[in-house]
Order: sequence, then C-alpha cells, then structure tokens
Amino acid sequence: MLLFQKTFDIIAILTVITISTVVSLMYSKKKMKITWWDYAFPYLGVPFWFILRECGVGDEVSSSNFMVEMFVILMCSASAPWFRFALTFVRGRIMGLISILLTISPLAVAVFVRLVMPVLPS
Repeated sequence: MLLFQKTFDIIAILTVITISTVVSLMYSKKKMKITWWDYAFPYLGVPFWFILRECGVGDEVSSSNFMVEMFVILMCSASAPWFRFALTFVRGRIMGLISILLTISPLAVAVFVRLVMPVLPS
C-alpha cells in the first residue's frame, strides 16, 4: 500500500509541475526563445531527491519526510518557470544570471531539504 501511495504522490507532483510549466511557457514564447531545457528543468528536483536519498545524503526518510520534502521541491519546481516568465519583462545583464539560478533552483532545493530536514515521525 505504501508503494502505491508514493507512486500516486509522485504522479500528482509531476502533474502539478507539468501544468504550471506549460502555462508559463505558453506566455513566455512571445518574449523569449524556448528550448527543450525550459520544459525539462522543473522535473529535475524529484529524481535528484531520490538519487540523494539512495546515496545516503541527509537523515533517513519517513513518510512525513517524504511528503514535506516533496512539497518543498514541488513549490520550487512549479514557481521557477513563473519567475523566469516575470524576468522576461526585465532588461539588463543580471537577468541572465538570475535565469540560470532559477534553472538550477530545483536541484539546490532538493539538496537543501535533504541536508536540513530532521527525521519526522511517520
């Protein structure tokens, strides 16, 4: 039952990321060039979290840890494309740097939550 629940949770998380990403990229197409990477980067946080967990980064994972950490990664992954869309209205040299930082933010958030999240009771 636990495996089914986690599988359902991951599908729900990826669905929310997909909806958020597609809508923001539809609005961004008129302002900036869209590449395959713009569609792919929001999905990297979830698999990277599993890689970190398997490599032993951070404490052990309970069901509560899984839900809290996935929620944080989901919020970052869903909001990063929207922040990049907002940056299309900004001009300047720093815009490229901020765009790159937003691109790697799902990976950075996955590392951050694995390192700082204490073990929560199930």
